[in-house]
Amino acid sequence: MSMLRLLYYPGCSVKNFAIRYERATIALLRHFGIELVELRRWNCCGAVYNLAADSQFYLIAPVRNLIRAQEMGRELGTNNLVTLCSMCFNVLRMANDRLRKDKDAYERVRSFMDDEEPYGLGVRVLHILEVIRDMVTLDRLGRATRRDMSNAKIAALYGCILLRPAVSAIDDREDPQTIENIMLSVGAEPIDYHGRTECCGSYVVIRDREAVWRRGAEIVCAAKRAGANMFATTCPLCFFNLEESQKKMRDLVGQPLPVFYVPEILCYALGIDEGIEPDVRRSLECLIGDGDGA
Repeated sequence: MSMLRLLYYPGCSVKNFAIRYERATIALLRHFGIELVELRRWNCCGAVYNLAADSQFYLIAPVRNLIRAQEMGRELGTNNLVTLCSMCFNVLRMANDRLRKDKDAYERVRSFMDDEEPYGLGVRVLHILEVIRDMVTLDRLGRATRRDMSNAKIAALYGCILLRPAVSAIDDREDPQTIENIMLSVGAEPIDYHGRTECCGSYVVIRDREAVWRRGAEIVCAAKRAGANMFATTCPLCFFNLEESQKKMRDLVGQPLPVFYVPEILCYALGIDEGIEPDVRRSLECLIGDGDGA
């Protein structure tokens, strides 16, 4: 089977504490004939998109990655650049949009980067959820499902950065359905609860951890009241803040809800066990069961 090759920007978080997210994603996409080709010489995207209209210097980090994608894209015959981290996705897509719309910003960035080839504005930045939804497709997910997922009561946590602002949103900002529809396609039950589009606290955790732990506890309690038995997210920062909130606020939260990345849940549903860490698989088996649903 010939593989569809897509450019891949991992970012710092995925290569550190979210490496299991990468493992599950690569295995899932390979199952459907899609190969992620990691950018050579990628650098940190900058982590947070700077909204100052009179500054262009912050665009240099993301644009260097877009230029790397442009260079490698010529070799591979693709302009699609996939990201897993929601923060990286937002920064890269926002920077891409800014350069397309703001000629002055484009020229200023070029003047800072005279040792790089000019960026031709042709890279298409995609989030992994868009790849799963639009390239893998829900129909193919459903037909490939091998395990009974009826016991999976899943609270999606989009967080804020996948849905705001409009230029970088992957779905409706008030009522997104992408994760819910993906989970429905494999037979799981998505749980509607107050908090699925809320900010987890983000990088405020660096400055005011207690505020973030309280914010996370509120999200967890809302999901539990609605009947969820696990979280599904695609943001390493949401993942970290949710897990830590449940440790720090145990008296308020009670029994914690496990947090998984969307591709991990899909690998489990499809029987792609090489994509799941052993302890993650055991946790999913305890929550869902290990029966063959084919």
